Amino acid sequence: MDLARLALSRMTVAAPHSGDPRQVAIERYERAQMAADSSRLSRGVSLMRHALRDLDDDGDPATQAVRGTLQLRAAVLSARDGDDSAADDWLGQATELARVTGETRHYALAFGPLNVRLHQIATAGDRDDHAKALEHARTVRLPKDYAPTRAAHYWIDRARAEAWTARRPAALTSLHAARTASAQLTRYHHTVHETVATLLRARQRAEEPLREFAAWCGV
Repeated sequence: MDLARLALSRMTVAAPHSGDPRQVAIERYERAQMAADSSRLSRGVSLMRHALRDLDDDGDPATQAVRGTLQLRAAVLSARDGDDSAADDWLGQATELARVTGETRHYALAFGPLNVRLHQIATAGDRDDHAKALEHARTVRLPKDYAPTRAAHYWIDRARAEAWTARRPAALTSLHAARTASAQLTRYHHTVHETVATLLRARQRAEEPLREFAAWCGV
């Protein structure tokens, strides 16, 4: 996190000098994640609103991809903050935009219908609607060249849904898939720790594969 804050501080200085308003919006996108990690969820949503206000939709696919990414982050932050109505509104806007853009990878953001679906899984899980999250997750087929961190997030959110719907072996399989996709992200992700703890509590004595995974991620 210290390195992330340092990188973000450099980005905050550099983005306005880039001459690219999309870079400024992306800096706010990253800053919103920092706000979320500090439990300042409403601050993160406010950043997304300001970024969208300042980044006009000029019809450029790259601009639309950035705007859609901002909407998805606002959806997740709103869901975590308990504002289901706002989360649905943000997801609806992003869904409409994704129909226009298709799958994109501008600025390494991977915006499109697939990423919208991944955020639907995440927001359903944040609302404790784990059956709905799993329903969404089962429709996903990740491309082989999909960004490793995005793939890991999918498996992490799927594992959470499987753990809370009593599909414990499947949850551990998903956790291993997340580890394969992006080991460092998986090892330190708070949702992984929560899911592993849930699986451990569900058994009087955990089986060896689960105990090994728990030791690996420090639970």
